Amino acid sequence: MTHHRLSHLSPLFGIGLGFGLGIGLTACGDASVEPAAASDASEALRAEPLTDGPLRAADTFQIRGETKLGCRNRGLMDRSWTSERECAELSDHPDEFIDALTNFDRYLRLHGDSDGFVRLPRMRSKFQIDPGPDRLVAITLSAMGMVSEQTPGQHTRARVLIDGQVVAEPGPIDLFSGRQQPNRWGPRAFTFLTEASPGMHVVEVQYDSDALNVWLRDVSLRIDIERMVESETPGLPPEAEGLYGDTVVVDDSFVLGSAWTAMPGGGLDFSKSQSGELMLTLSPVFEAEGDDLWIRPVIDGGAAASFPAVYSFDADEESSPHSINFTGPAIPFGDHHVDWEWRSAGQTQIQLSSLSEVALTVPHEDPDYFIHTRQQIQELTLTWEDNFEVDDEGWHPIMGWQPLAGLTTEFELDEISDASITFTTEISGDRIVFIAPTVNGQVLRDQEVLAFAQAHDNEGARSYTFAVKDIPPGVDGASTELGLVARNADGHPEGEVVLHSSNAVFQVKRRVGPDLAVGAKVGAGSRVYDAIVEPVAGETPVLAIVFDAQRDDATVPEAAVANFEAAMDDMLYGSDPSVDNYLSAMSGGLVTIAPAEQTRLYFGDEGGGLVDVNYYWDNSQHDCENGDTFTSAASARFSAALRAAEDDGFPFPTYDRNRDGVLEAHELTIIIFSLHGEGQGTNGSSMVPRFRPYCESGARFLIDDVEINEFAQVNLPMSPNFFAKDPLIISTTMHELGHAILRLDDVYERACGTFDPVTGQYTPSQTCDPSVDEVRERNPNPKYVALMASSSNNYPHLAGFHKLHLGWVNPRIPADSASYLLTDIATSEELLVLPRRFTDAREFFTFSSRFATDDELDPKYDHFIPDEGLAVFHIIEPSSDCFVDTPDPELCLPRQPPACMPEYMWSGVSNYVRAGMRLVQPDLTHSGENNLLFSSAEGSILDQDPGGGLTCPTPQQIGEVGGVGHLTWVDHEPSGYTVQAIVDDAVAGTVNFDLSVP
Repeated sequence: MTHHRLSHLSPLFGIGLGFGLGIGLTACGDASVEPAAASDASEALRAEPLTDGPLRAADTFQIRGETKLGCRNRGLMDRSWTSERECAELSDHPDEFIDALTNFDRYLRLHGDSDGFVRLPRMRSKFQIDPGPDRLVAITLSAMGMVSEQTPGQHTRARVLIDGQVVAEPGPIDLFSGRQQPNRWGPRAFTFLTEASPGMHVVEVQYDSDALNVWLRDVSLRIDIERMVESETPGLPPEAEGLYGDTVVVDDSFVLGSAWTAMPGGGLDFSKSQSGELMLTLSPVFEAEGDDLWIRPVIDGGAAASFPAVYSFDADEESSPHSINFTGPAIPFGDHHVDWEWRSAGQTQIQLSSLSEVALTVPHEDPDYFIHTRQQIQELTLTWEDNFEVDDEGWHPIMGWQPLAGLTTEFELDEISDASITFTTEISGDRIVFIAPTVNGQVLRDQEVLAFAQAHDNEGARSYTFAVKDIPPGVDGASTELGLVARNADGHPEGEVVLHSSNAVFQVKRRVGPDLAVGAKVGAGSRVYDAIVEPVAGETPVLAIVFDAQRDDATVPEAAVANFEAAMDDMLYGSDPSVDNYLSAMSGGLVTIAPAEQTRLYFGDEGGGLVDVNYYWDNSQHDCENGDTFTSAASARFSAALRAAEDDGFPFPTYDRNRDGVLEAHELTIIIFSLHGEGQGTNGSSMVPRFRPYCESGARFLIDDVEINEFAQVNLPMSPNFFAKDPLIISTTMHELGHAILRLDDVYERACGTFDPVTGQYTPSQTCDPSVDEVRERNPNPKYVALMASSSNNYPHLAGFHKLHLGWVNPRIPADSASYLLTDIATSEELLVLPRRFTDAREFFTFSSRFATDDELDPKYDHFIPDEGLAVFHIIEPSSDCFVDTPDPELCLPRQPPACMPEYMWSGVSNYVRAGMRLVQPDLTHSGENNLLFSSAEGSILDQDPGGGLTCPTPQQIGEVGGVGHLTWVDHEPSGYTVQAIVDDAVAGTVNFDLSVP
């Protein structure tokens, strides 16, 4: 057997907490490539951050839970968030009583025969480690699902990647087995371990399947990070505390008998603090055939007792993994050791693959984070009558939720919090059982994720971790209660089910600032889809197609065409500046693109159009009502380019690596460059996520039965000297790939209309006719300082907010008023976050240092940005109240106009990030290119004028110069944050300022 020892018992020594962050790898691996080592070039782009003010400690756990995966994964489901098939809450209607099992729209199918390890949708997350030594990290995956057919010898495996480069130990494990009974729903759980250095890190769950189809309904991801505490001995560095773990690769077969036997490879040292509580987790991966099994912990040779003393498994019915949790309410503080023993009711054949074991011992008096362990105090029996009632018309199902006695905890909250509830129970009987968490007695029915199949009188232990997000503080200081309830459904009418020996571990943290576990819902198409900005990393294959439509009115120079393929490859994949180099620079070397094949050049083969333009540019030739094939000239153009690549032998279907029949951008990113005449401008767009080119209603674009529904496209004005790299073309291409690869939405928003300077009235226009209308950018469009804004011929950096949720920057939250020093975000990956405390944690400011370079080959980019100094963004992430057809502006905060912006100018904002990522400008110049960043010239940023209130331009209109930018919340309340004595240093690339923290 192979051991992977990660156990931490002795104190770890390292750099003191009061100094800079270490280099932290970021982002998560894409499914398209195997993990690779970090490049020297990526390390060279990193500098030691210099933030020297007091900072809040990073969270010690993160939790993400995803329910009804089939409804939320838009890549597989051709429907919007607000469609009739959005899988709303369960109702009490009889037909929907066991809807969690029967409505397969709610399930995500993991297709068999995947091409290696591929991405598990909506299972990426982040965690942050403060300065100091490396830390132990435990990542617990929970999944509820089933297999649709019995295929012995087939498996679906799971693994966890850290930063796209490190496979968490013990490596891939069998998540589902083909020997499992089909259509038997049940939970799976396993804890992976790794060590990570200071900085931001990203977690991605991947799966690999043989000829086995798995259906998942719910998944969760809990990340526990080892704590650091100040040494009790003066002068010594901090000590590691609270998390201990070990993994073992066994890969052995044997027969287990009726005598208690030591489990191969087990054994863990841990230490329990005096005021702490204990959770012990064992996650063995094995398949068994024979009699029932029992597993027990042996603590200190049997001197200390756990709860429960033992758990059982049904060897014939259950497949791997078999994660179970124990608590230790009577275990004293100090150092301990646990071994694991098991036995069979008779004779059982065992194939033991691997195991992980974790001890979590955390003091619970910390105001930012605590852990409570609870034990079931009496068994719970659920009968058929508990979930049905009778009247004159017959029997009717009801939601008969029953509390699990003893599995509740109370605590006091003063601001928004998150909780994970890790639950293990022993079950027997012949009925299906559901478990759900509760908050103050209210059942979270959307979190009803844990289904136990009928156990047929055989006992078995099962575990799952629930994610309870956005818990509000109690009213007037009232305490909050978390608990667990159960109900049963289906099964023999006279049967029953019994739950006993259950325990629950409640981890609760105060969430200050943005949620690192789950990205903001401002991804591409956020107003239509449940689009979260997810971490991105790894190498993405790219197919670039150049399409010359051979326009009659715009001839492409032959010299340009002759050199185009090589020029495009250099622009996309060459040395800086290039698209590949830009993505590498933004992500610290963790995101790259590579050619699937060399850029391909194709020519249109249709004749001229009715207006002497071309079939591929003349929309008058594409009228569905007249029986034409394509919906538009653009649809004809893109279809012709893709068909030409198909005819040329490009193997599109081979890139559908998860075998779901849909070619997604992370599997293969397609970008189509359409050539047109010189002087006609450069622009682009992205077909994200639906390309429907045909007039036939609902017709999909298929190549060998694989759907292509998304790609990026750029229109290029051609000139003989194109093959000299053009900043505008590179910037536009990077912007469009920001949609396709990074799944980001636009943050610019134009306003068109006419302004009457006498009345001060601005009349919006829908035509945007530049001969009549004023075309201006709304305040506070970041324009020239953010890639996804309307930048011009420069190479702007990604906004810090986007880098935050992509996992490419370290968010640091000030703990107190002090002097702070920020190094250029292009080299330090440093972002200061000022949260709106005691709210839902979705509104905050971000501060970053920005400095331009006149050298377009500078690897940090930010080429020719117009201002230098402190970039201040006001962020308002949308809440769940935004995801309805007509959101209430009072509930959906991004919909509220910013300070000094009249409602009639603001009401047309078309997506959440355009409304929710606002650049605070020094003088509220709405349309100018300068005055975007704060520098020594301004000197300060206040939360209100000295006399109170706001100073706005008069009259209030787009483009009016004047007014003062403030640190004011969306409801125009002063934030309490003020900045004084701003000093920017372009040579050092730093901004120094005095910050007041409320």
